[in-house]
Amino acid sequence: MNTKHKILNIALHTFFWIVIFYFFATYSFIRPSSGSHVYREYICVVILMVMVYFNYFVLIPQYFQTGRLVAYWIIAGLSVFIVAIGEHLLFKPVIVQCIPDDIPEDVLNEYLKVQSFIYLIRAACFFLFFFVVRLYQNLSSKYIAESKAIAESVQTIAVMVSSSNKSVKIIKISDIAYLSHSNSYTCFHMITGEKYFQQIYLKNIEDLLPEKSYLRISKNNIILISQVIEYNDSFVILDLIEENKHVALSISPKYKENVLSELEKFGNQISNNFIAKTKEQIGKEKFKNGKENLVKFENLAKKNKEKESNFELNFLENEIFEYILKHPNCKFSEISNNINKSKRTIDRNIKSLKDKGLIEYRGSARSGGYHAIE
Repeated sequence: MNTKHKILNIALHTFFWIVIFYFFATYSFIRPSSGSHVYREYICVVILMVMVYFNYFVLIPQYFQTGRLVAYWIIAGLSVFIVAIGEHLLFKPVIVQCIPDDIPEDVLNEYLKVQSFIYLIRAACFFLFFFVVRLYQNLSSKYIAESKAIAESVQTIAVMVSSSNKSVKIIKISDIAYLSHSNSYTCFHMITGEKYFQQIYLKNIEDLLPEKSYLRISKNNIILISQVIEYNDSFVILDLIEENKHVALSISPKYKENVLSELEKFGNQISNNFIAKTKEQIGKEKFKNGKENLVKFENLAKKNKEKESNFELNFLENEIFEYILKHPNCKFSEISNNINKSKRTIDRNIKSLKDKGLIEYRGSARSGGYHAIE
């Protein structure tokens, strides 16, 4: 249960007991008005609260949920009986004072027995009400946990491709780059660039996603953490091209603290994804010493992790760095010809990479070139 649900749960319980306090102190449905003995009504409510939450937080978790049903119902029955006896003893003097003196004792005793039975029924009703509430919460939590387990094991979701012919497509959860929600529709943005729309709330999909892989950054967006290539206090940028540019999503202030914390935890995973993509782009055929270069790159990642740089590079720095890694001893003119930016911009980013200790220039001005630092 997240913080929002906990606060809502506490608020509902508090409101319920405020209403109960009010009705017990104001109205007397099952006994003569307590008049000046309102404090007795409050004590009665407190006794009920102790019984209810003893069952709620102790008996159900330790006995009912562990399968010790006989012991549970025995203790639960005793607690309800004790509450009824306590209420009877608490209000017997008040009731006796309200009964006329000419009433026979046997009639009075019979009346008190009926009152005690009513106390017992009422305590049992309180007990059963909160018993059902707790069971519902447990079943909801169990359903969510089982749904996530099924999703993690199956790793697929069915989405509607066309509403006209009701065609359905099975997609892999791991292929979802991010999800966005608008006007009761959730859009599945796939790593491949495809988009699928489903009339479903984002919360319902979130319950099916692996917690370690996906992260909610705002009310309307959930991202695949491994798709993050850059982020700051306000935005995350994904390794996904839409409308000829990388996807940039804003971080909601409500989720900011958690998002930044989770992204920091997954810093290693982000770096590893960057390494894996570079491995794939380089390929074995493009470099005779490809394997050696990959080892160098991995060593470089470890070195920069120790420096806590965590590859905090902008898009152009990433592009230049990858080019230098693929083309050792390349010159400034080569980089400029292959990257569509002004020479001044490229020069500024090369200096930034030097300052971060990622690249260096080796050799003379005529025969030398740029290299990634091992």
